[in-house]
Amino acid sequence: MAKLQPFLAFLCCLLGAGTELPVVDLAKEDWKERALEALQKHASFYLTNHGLGDFGRGTVGAAYQASERLFAMKELSKRAIDAGPPPKDFPVVRGYFGVGAESGTKRLRFECKEGLSLAGSNRSKELRGNLFPQGLSSSDIDALEVLPEALKNLALRLADGLAEVAQSRKLLSPEDAAVLAGGGDGLEAFRIFRYLPYEGTRCQGRAGPWTELCWSSDHTDWGSLTLIAQPDDGLGALELFSEGEYHRIAPFPGALLVNGGDWLELVSHGALPSPLHRVRQPPGEDMGRTAFVYFHYPAGSAPLTPRDVAAAAERRSKASRPPGFVFNTLTNGLEHITEALTFKTHLQQKWLGVRAHPWMNKLIAIQQNLEAFDWLFWVDCDLFFMNPKKTVDSLIYAALERTPEASLLIAEDGMMLNSGSFLLRHNDWGK
Repeated sequence: MAKLQPFLAFLCCLLGAGTELPVVDLAKEDWKERALEALQKHASFYLTNHGLGDFGRGTVGAAYQASERLFAMKELSKRAIDAGPPPKDFPVVRGYFGVGAESGTKRLRFECKEGLSLAGSNRSKELRGNLFPQGLSSSDIDALEVLPEALKNLALRLADGLAEVAQSRKLLSPEDAAVLAGGGDGLEAFRIFRYLPYEGTRCQGRAGPWTELCWSSDHTDWGSLTLIAQPDDGLGALELFSEGEYHRIAPFPGALLVNGGDWLELVSHGALPSPLHRVRQPPGEDMGRTAFVYFHYPAGSAPLTPRDVAAAAERRSKASRPPGFVFNTLTNGLEHITEALTFKTHLQQKWLGVRAHPWMNKLIAIQQNLEAFDWLFWVDCDLFFMNPKKTVDSLIYAALERTPEASLLIAEDGMMLNSGSFLLRHNDWGK
Protein backbone atom coordinates (compact mmCIF):
# COMPACT_ATOMS: atom_id res chain seq x y z
CA MET A 1 0.00 0.00 0.00
CA ALA A 2 2.89 2.37 0.76
CA LYS A 3 4.03 2.29 -2.89
CA LEU A 4 0.60 3.41 -4.04
CA GLN A 5 0.35 6.46 -1.77
CA PRO A 6 2.19 9.03 -3.97
CA PHE A 7 0.03 7.89 -6.90
CA LEU A 8 -3.12 8.32 -4.83
CA ALA A 9 -2.10 11.86 -3.93
CA PHE A 10 -1.55 12.64 -7.61
CA LEU A 11 -4.89 11.07 -8.50
CA CYS A 12 -6.67 13.27 -5.94
CA CYS A 13 -5.30 16.30 -7.70
CA LEU A 14 -6.31 15.05 -11.15
CA LEU A 15 -9.84 14.63 -9.84
CA GLY A 16 -9.92 18.25 -8.77
CA ALA A 17 -9.72 17.70 -5.02
CA GLY A 18 -6.88 20.18 -4.56
CA THR A 19 -3.14 20.69 -4.46
CA GLU A 20 -0.68 17.85 -3.86
CA LEU A 21 1.75 17.94 -0.93
CA PRO A 22 4.75 15.70 -0.24
CA VAL A 23 4.05 12.36 1.45
CA VAL A 24 6.20 11.35 4.42
CA ASP A 25 5.94 7.66 5.29
CA LEU A 26 6.87 6.93 8.91
CA ALA A 27 7.58 3.33 7.98
CA LYS A 28 10.53 4.33 5.79
CA GLU A 29 14.05 4.83 7.10
CA ASP A 30 14.48 8.25 5.50
CA TRP A 31 11.32 9.82 6.96
CA LYS A 32 13.28 12.40 8.97
CA GLU A 33 15.08 13.79 5.92
CA ARG A 34 11.88 13.76 3.85
CA ALA A 35 9.94 15.57 6.58
CA LEU A 36 12.56 18.29 6.89
CA GLU A 37 12.77 18.79 3.13
CA ALA A 38 8.98 18.97 2.90
CA LEU A 39 8.84 21.67 5.58
CA GLN A 40 11.61 23.62 3.85
CA LYS A 41 9.93 23.60 0.45
CA HIS A 42 6.21 23.41 1.25
CA ALA A 43 5.85 24.14 5.01
CA SER A 44 3.44 21.15 5.10
CA PHE A 45 3.28 17.45 4.31
CA TYR A 46 1.04 14.37 4.52
CA LEU A 47 2.05 11.84 7.16
CA THR A 48 1.22 8.18 6.55
CA ASN A 49 1.64 4.99 8.60
CA HIS A 50 1.13 6.99 11.80
CA GLY A 51 -0.94 4.26 13.44
CA LEU A 52 -3.90 6.41 14.58
CA GLY A 53 -6.46 5.32 11.99
CA ASP A 54 -8.89 7.66 10.25
CA PHE A 55 -12.44 8.97 10.68
CA GLY A 56 -13.83 5.49 10.17
CA ARG A 57 -11.53 3.47 12.41
CA GLY A 58 -8.89 3.47 15.11
CA THR A 59 -8.14 6.22 17.61
CA VAL A 60 -9.27 8.98 15.24
CA GLY A 61 -12.49 7.13 14.42
CA ALA A 62 -13.39 6.64 18.10
CA ALA A 63 -12.77 10.33 18.81
CA TYR A 64 -14.91 11.31 15.83
CA GLN A 65 -17.89 9.27 17.03
CA ALA A 66 -17.52 10.80 20.51
CA SER A 67 -17.34 14.32 19.06
CA GLU A 68 -20.54 13.75 17.09
CA ARG A 69 -22.38 12.95 20.32
CA LEU A 70 -20.76 15.91 22.08
CA PHE A 71 -21.83 18.49 19.49
CA ALA A 72 -25.33 16.98 19.34
CA MET A 73 -25.88 17.87 23.01
CA LYS A 74 -28.14 20.75 24.02
CA GLU A 75 -26.71 24.22 23.68
CA LEU A 76 -27.08 24.96 27.39
CA SER A 77 -25.00 21.91 28.30
CA LYS A 78 -22.21 23.03 26.01
CA ARG A 79 -22.40 26.67 27.08
CA ALA A 80 -21.99 25.60 30.71
CA ILE A 81 -18.32 24.92 29.96
CA ASP A 82 -17.80 28.05 27.87
CA ALA A 83 -14.12 28.75 27.22
CA GLY A 84 -12.85 32.02 28.63
CA PRO A 85 -9.37 33.54 28.57
CA PRO A 86 -6.57 31.15 29.58
CA PRO A 87 -5.27 31.33 33.16
CA LYS A 88 -2.15 33.46 33.53
CA ASP A 89 -0.01 30.62 34.82
CA PHE A 90 -1.13 28.14 32.14
CA PRO A 91 -1.77 29.82 28.77
CA VAL A 92 -3.91 27.17 27.09
CA VAL A 93 -7.65 27.65 26.58
CA ARG A 94 -10.01 24.89 27.69
CA GLY A 95 -13.75 24.52 27.18
CA TYR A 96 -16.45 25.02 24.57
CA PHE A 97 -16.63 27.90 22.13
CA GLY A 98 -19.90 28.50 20.33
CA VAL A 99 -20.68 29.72 16.84
CA GLY A 100 -19.04 33.09 16.24
CA ALA A 101 -17.07 33.10 19.50
CA GLU A 102 -13.73 33.37 17.72
CA SER A 103 -12.66 36.31 15.63
CA GLY A 104 -11.43 36.58 12.08
CA THR A 105 -8.80 38.82 10.59
CA LYS A 106 -11.50 41.21 9.40
CA ARG A 107 -13.97 42.97 11.65
CA LEU A 108 -17.11 41.57 10.04
CA ARG A 109 -15.76 38.16 9.05
CA PHE A 110 -17.72 35.44 10.84
CA GLU A 111 -16.32 31.98 11.51
CA CYS A 112 -19.19 29.52 11.12
CA LYS A 113 -18.00 26.85 13.52
CA GLU A 114 -18.19 25.58 17.07
CA GLY A 115 -15.61 23.60 18.96
CA LEU A 116 -13.99 22.25 22.08
CA SER A 117 -10.52 23.15 23.34
CA LEU A 118 -8.53 20.73 25.47
CA ALA A 119 -5.18 21.23 27.13
CA GLY A 120 -3.75 18.03 25.78
CA SER A 121 -4.80 15.13 27.99
CA ASN A 122 -5.72 14.80 31.65
CA ARG A 123 -3.48 11.74 31.64
CA SER A 124 -0.47 14.06 31.72
CA LYS A 125 0.12 14.89 35.36
CA GLU A 126 1.31 18.42 34.61
CA LEU A 127 -1.99 19.37 32.99
CA ARG A 128 -5.02 20.83 34.72
CA GLY A 129 -8.41 19.23 34.21
CA ASN A 130 -10.23 19.53 30.89
CA LEU A 131 -13.87 20.53 30.63
CA PHE A 132 -16.64 18.39 29.16
CA PRO A 133 -20.44 18.91 29.08
CA GLN A 134 -22.35 17.23 31.87
CA GLY A 135 -23.96 14.08 30.54
CA LEU A 136 -21.22 13.13 28.09
CA SER A 137 -20.36 9.49 28.76
CA SER A 138 -17.08 8.47 30.35
CA SER A 139 -16.26 6.36 27.29
CA ASP A 140 -16.68 9.40 25.02
CA ILE A 141 -14.51 11.52 27.32
CA ASP A 142 -11.91 8.79 27.28
CA ALA A 143 -11.92 8.67 23.46
CA LEU A 144 -11.53 12.45 23.27
CA GLU A 145 -8.52 12.33 25.61
CA VAL A 146 -6.81 9.29 24.14
CA LEU A 147 -6.46 11.00 20.75
CA PRO A 148 -4.52 14.09 21.92
CA GLU A 149 -2.29 11.87 24.04
CA ALA A 150 -1.50 9.77 20.97
CA LEU A 151 -0.96 12.88 18.86
CA LYS A 152 1.39 14.26 21.50
CA ASN A 153 3.53 11.13 21.38
CA LEU A 154 3.53 11.27 17.59
CA ALA A 155 4.48 14.96 17.59
CA LEU A 156 7.35 14.28 19.99
CA ARG A 157 8.64 11.61 17.64
CA LEU A 158 8.42 13.97 14.67
CA ALA A 159 10.02 16.84 16.59
CA ASP A 160 12.88 14.66 17.78
CA GLY A 161 13.63 13.47 14.24
CA LEU A 162 13.36 16.95 12.74
CA ALA A 163 15.60 18.41 15.44
CA GLU A 164 18.30 15.83 14.71
CA VAL A 165 18.38 16.47 10.96
CA ALA A 166 17.86 20.25 11.19
CA GLN A 167 20.80 20.60 13.56
CA SER A 168 23.03 18.44 11.36
CA ARG A 169 22.20 20.71 8.40
CA LYS A 170 22.78 23.80 10.53
CA LEU A 171 19.18 25.00 10.20
CA LEU A 172 18.78 25.04 13.99
CA SER A 173 21.25 25.83 16.74
CA PRO A 174 21.99 23.01 19.20
CA GLU A 175 20.02 24.94 21.85
CA ASP A 176 16.92 25.38 19.66
CA ALA A 177 17.15 21.79 18.42
CA ALA A 178 17.12 20.62 22.04
CA VAL A 179 14.03 22.75 22.74
CA LEU A 180 12.26 21.36 19.66
CA ALA A 181 13.01 17.77 20.65
CA GLY A 182 12.03 18.39 24.27
CA GLY A 183 8.38 19.29 23.66
CA GLY A 184 6.13 21.82 25.31
CA ASP A 185 6.21 20.87 29.02
CA GLY A 186 2.41 20.69 29.11
CA LEU A 187 1.61 23.64 26.83
CA GLU A 188 0.28 21.57 23.94
CA ALA A 189 -3.30 22.25 22.85
CA PHE A 190 -5.90 20.05 21.17
CA ARG A 191 -8.95 21.51 19.45
CA ILE A 192 -11.99 19.85 17.92
CA PHE A 193 -13.65 21.98 15.25
CA ARG A 194 -17.19 21.35 14.04
CA TYR A 195 -17.54 23.37 10.83
CA LEU A 196 -21.15 24.27 10.04
CA PRO A 197 -22.62 24.73 6.55
CA TYR A 198 -23.06 28.28 5.28
CA GLU A 199 -24.43 29.99 2.21
CA GLY A 200 -23.87 33.62 1.28
CA THR A 201 -24.05 35.46 4.60
CA ARG A 202 -26.17 32.85 6.39
CA CYS A 203 -24.47 30.52 8.87
CA GLN A 204 -26.46 27.29 9.24
CA GLY A 205 -29.45 29.13 7.79
CA ARG A 206 -29.20 32.16 10.08
CA ALA A 207 -28.35 35.64 8.90
CA GLY A 208 -26.29 38.05 10.98
CA PRO A 209 -24.41 41.36 11.04
CA TRP A 210 -21.37 39.96 9.27
CA THR A 211 -20.38 40.56 5.65
CA GLU A 212 -18.26 37.47 5.05
CA LEU A 213 -18.40 33.86 6.23
CA CYS A 214 -15.68 31.26 6.51
CA TRP A 215 -14.74 28.26 8.63
CA SER A 216 -11.39 29.64 9.76
CA SER A 217 -9.82 32.96 8.84
CA ASP A 218 -6.38 33.43 7.32
CA HIS A 219 -3.78 32.64 9.98
CA THR A 220 -0.57 30.89 10.88
CA ASP A 221 -0.07 28.59 13.86
CA TRP A 222 2.02 29.68 16.83
CA GLY A 223 4.08 26.69 17.92
CA SER A 224 6.51 24.22 16.38
CA LEU A 225 4.27 21.68 14.63
CA THR A 226 0.55 21.27 13.97
CA LEU A 227 -1.02 17.85 13.30
CA ILE A 228 -4.43 17.77 11.61
CA ALA A 229 -6.85 14.87 11.17
CA GLN A 230 -9.55 15.69 8.64
CA PRO A 231 -12.08 13.71 6.57
CA ASP A 232 -10.68 12.35 3.33
CA ASP A 233 -14.00 12.29 1.47
CA GLY A 234 -15.06 15.02 -0.93
CA LEU A 235 -13.12 18.21 -1.58
CA GLY A 236 -10.56 19.54 0.84
CA ALA A 237 -11.52 22.49 3.03
CA LEU A 238 -8.03 23.59 4.06
CA GLU A 239 -6.28 26.11 1.79
CA LEU A 240 -2.58 27.03 1.86
CA PHE A 241 -1.25 30.34 0.51
CA SER A 242 1.63 29.92 -1.91
CA GLU A 243 2.97 31.72 -4.98
CA GLY A 244 0.60 34.63 -4.50
CA GLU A 245 -2.69 32.75 -4.09
CA TYR A 246 -4.56 30.18 -2.02
CA HIS A 247 -4.56 26.52 -3.07
CA ARG A 248 -7.10 24.00 -1.82
CA ILE A 249 -5.34 21.01 -0.26
CA ALA A 250 -6.49 17.62 -1.45
CA PRO A 251 -7.50 15.21 1.31
CA PHE A 252 -5.25 12.16 1.40
CA PRO A 253 -6.78 8.83 2.50
CA GLY A 254 -5.67 7.87 5.99
CA ALA A 255 -3.02 10.58 6.30
CA LEU A 256 -2.51 13.32 8.86
CA LEU A 257 -1.55 16.77 7.64
CA VAL A 258 1.49 18.33 9.33
CA ASN A 259 2.19 22.08 9.23
CA GLY A 260 5.20 23.97 10.51
CA GLY A 261 4.59 26.64 13.16
CA ASP A 262 5.68 30.20 13.86
CA TRP A 263 8.19 29.36 16.58
CA LEU A 264 9.95 26.95 14.23
CA GLU A 265 10.11 29.60 11.51
CA LEU A 266 11.56 32.17 13.89
CA VAL A 267 14.28 30.03 15.46
CA SER A 268 15.26 28.60 12.04
CA HIS A 269 15.47 32.21 10.81
CA GLY A 270 12.94 31.50 8.08
CA ALA A 271 14.42 28.23 6.79
CA LEU A 272 11.40 26.23 8.04
CA PRO A 273 8.41 28.45 7.22
CA SER A 274 5.05 28.60 8.93
CA PRO A 275 2.34 28.35 6.24
CA LEU A 276 -0.42 30.90 5.95
CA HIS A 277 -3.66 28.97 5.70
CA ARG A 278 -7.42 29.18 6.06
CA VAL A 279 -10.45 26.86 6.01
CA ARG A 280 -13.28 27.44 3.53
CA GLN A 281 -16.40 25.44 2.76
CA PRO A 282 -15.74 23.49 -0.45
CA PRO A 283 -17.90 24.39 -3.47
CA GLY A 284 -21.18 22.52 -3.48
CA GLU A 285 -20.83 21.15 0.06
CA ASP A 286 -23.72 21.72 2.46
CA MET A 287 -23.11 19.20 5.25
CA GLY A 288 -20.26 20.66 7.29
CA ARG A 289 -17.42 18.58 8.72
CA THR A 290 -15.22 17.92 11.75
CA ALA A 291 -11.46 18.32 12.15
CA PHE A 292 -9.06 17.45 14.97
CA VAL A 293 -6.10 19.79 15.37
CA TYR A 294 -3.17 19.22 17.72
CA PHE A 295 -0.83 22.15 18.38
CA HIS A 296 2.65 21.13 19.51
CA TYR A 297 4.46 23.91 21.36
CA PRO A 298 8.02 24.39 22.57
CA ALA A 299 8.69 24.72 26.28
CA GLY A 300 7.21 27.83 27.84
CA SER A 301 10.68 28.98 28.83
CA ALA A 302 11.94 28.88 25.23
CA PRO A 303 13.38 32.32 24.42
CA LEU A 304 12.48 34.47 21.42
CA THR A 305 14.92 37.23 20.58
CA PRO A 306 14.82 40.31 18.35
CA ARG A 307 17.54 38.65 16.28
CA ASP A 308 15.23 35.70 15.53
CA VAL A 309 12.46 38.08 14.51
CA ALA A 310 14.66 40.16 12.23
CA ALA A 311 16.30 37.16 10.56
CA ALA A 312 13.00 35.38 9.89
CA ALA A 313 11.39 38.54 8.52
CA GLU A 314 14.34 39.14 6.19
CA ARG A 315 14.24 35.62 4.77
CA ARG A 316 10.48 35.29 4.50
CA SER A 317 9.38 34.97 0.89
CA LYS A 318 7.09 37.71 -0.38
CA ALA A 319 5.17 35.07 -2.29
CA SER A 320 4.21 33.28 0.91
CA ARG A 321 1.96 36.12 2.13
CA PRO A 322 -0.77 38.00 0.26
CA PRO A 323 -0.26 41.73 -0.33
CA GLY A 324 -0.97 43.76 2.78
CA PHE A 325 -1.33 40.74 5.06
CA VAL A 326 -0.19 41.35 8.64
CA PHE A 327 2.10 38.47 9.55
CA ASN A 328 -0.07 36.68 12.09
CA THR A 329 2.67 35.06 14.10
CA LEU A 330 4.95 35.72 17.03
CA THR A 331 6.52 38.52 15.00
CA ASN A 332 3.37 40.62 15.44
CA GLY A 333 4.44 43.69 17.38
CA LEU A 334 7.94 42.37 18.01
CA GLU A 335 9.88 44.14 15.27
CA HIS A 336 10.66 47.09 17.54
CA ILE A 337 11.09 45.19 20.80
CA THR A 338 14.68 45.09 21.98
CA GLU A 339 14.29 42.58 24.80
CA ALA A 340 13.88 38.82 24.58
CA LEU A 341 10.69 37.19 25.86
CA THR A 342 9.59 33.63 26.52
CA PHE A 343 7.26 31.61 24.35
CA LYS A 344 4.85 31.25 27.28
CA THR A 345 4.55 35.02 27.70
CA HIS A 346 3.68 35.57 24.09
CA LEU A 347 1.36 32.56 23.97
CA GLN A 348 -0.76 34.23 26.65
CA GLN A 349 -1.09 37.33 24.47
CA LYS A 350 -1.92 35.35 21.33
CA TRP A 351 -4.75 33.39 22.98
CA LEU A 352 -6.39 36.61 24.14
CA GLY A 353 -6.50 37.82 20.55
CA VAL A 354 -8.47 34.81 19.30
CA ARG A 355 -11.74 35.65 21.01
CA ALA A 356 -14.21 37.78 19.11
CA HIS A 357 -14.69 41.38 20.26
CA PRO A 358 -17.42 41.62 22.93
CA TRP A 359 -19.69 43.70 20.68
CA MET A 360 -19.92 40.77 18.27
CA ASN A 361 -21.14 38.52 21.09
CA LYS A 362 -23.99 40.96 21.76
CA LEU A 363 -25.08 40.94 18.14
CA ILE A 364 -24.93 37.16 17.99
CA ALA A 365 -26.99 36.85 21.19
CA ILE A 366 -29.68 39.13 19.75
CA GLN A 367 -29.73 37.25 16.47
CA GLN A 368 -30.05 33.85 18.17
CA ASN A 369 -32.81 34.87 20.60
CA LEU A 370 -34.90 36.91 18.19
CA GLU A 371 -36.21 33.75 16.53
CA ALA A 372 -38.23 32.83 19.64
CA PHE A 373 -40.13 36.10 20.21
CA ASP A 374 -42.23 38.69 18.41
CA TRP A 375 -40.18 41.47 20.02
CA LEU A 376 -36.85 41.39 21.81
CA PHE A 377 -36.19 43.89 24.63
CA TRP A 378 -32.47 44.62 24.81
CA VAL A 379 -30.93 46.63 27.63
CA ASP A 380 -27.40 47.81 26.86
CA CYS A 381 -26.74 50.36 29.59
CA ASP A 382 -25.38 50.40 33.11
CA LEU A 383 -28.49 51.75 34.83
CA PHE A 384 -32.12 52.37 33.94
CA PHE A 385 -35.32 53.29 35.77
CA MET A 386 -38.67 51.62 35.38
CA ASN A 387 -42.13 53.09 35.68
CA PRO A 388 -44.19 50.34 37.32
CA LYS A 389 -47.37 51.84 35.82
CA LYS A 390 -46.15 51.26 32.26
CA THR A 391 -45.72 47.86 30.64
CA VAL A 392 -43.32 47.06 27.84
CA ASP A 393 -46.31 45.94 25.75
CA SER A 394 -47.90 49.37 26.06
CA LEU A 395 -44.80 50.98 24.55
CA ILE A 396 -44.97 48.62 21.59
CA TYR A 397 -48.70 49.13 21.02
CA ALA A 398 -48.34 52.91 21.21
CA ALA A 399 -45.55 52.86 18.64
CA LEU A 400 -47.46 50.58 16.27
CA GLU A 401 -50.51 52.85 16.38
CA ARG A 402 -48.35 55.64 15.00
CA THR A 403 -46.20 53.51 12.67
CA PRO A 404 -47.58 50.00 12.04
CA GLU A 405 -44.45 48.95 10.12
CA ALA A 406 -42.08 49.94 12.96
CA SER A 407 -39.30 47.40 13.48
CA LEU A 408 -36.99 49.09 15.99
CA LEU A 409 -37.93 51.15 19.04
CA ILE A 410 -35.14 53.13 20.68
CA ALA A 411 -35.51 54.58 24.17
CA GLU A 412 -34.80 58.24 24.88
CA ASP A 413 -33.68 59.69 28.20
CA GLY A 414 -36.56 61.24 30.09
CA MET A 415 -39.16 58.59 29.19
CA MET A 416 -38.28 56.43 32.21
CA LEU A 417 -36.05 54.29 29.98
CA ASN A 418 -32.41 55.19 29.52
CA SER A 419 -30.83 55.43 26.10
CA GLY A 420 -29.16 52.11 25.41
CA SER A 421 -32.47 50.24 25.67
CA PHE A 422 -34.35 49.19 22.57
CA LEU A 423 -36.98 46.81 21.25
CA LEU A 424 -36.34 44.84 18.06
CA ARG A 425 -39.12 43.26 16.03
CA HIS A 426 -38.95 39.72 14.68
CA ASN A 427 -39.44 40.38 10.97
CA ASP A 428 -37.32 40.50 7.83
CA TRP A 429 -35.95 43.94 8.71
CA GLY A 430 -35.11 42.90 12.26
CA LYS A 431 -33.35 39.74 11.12
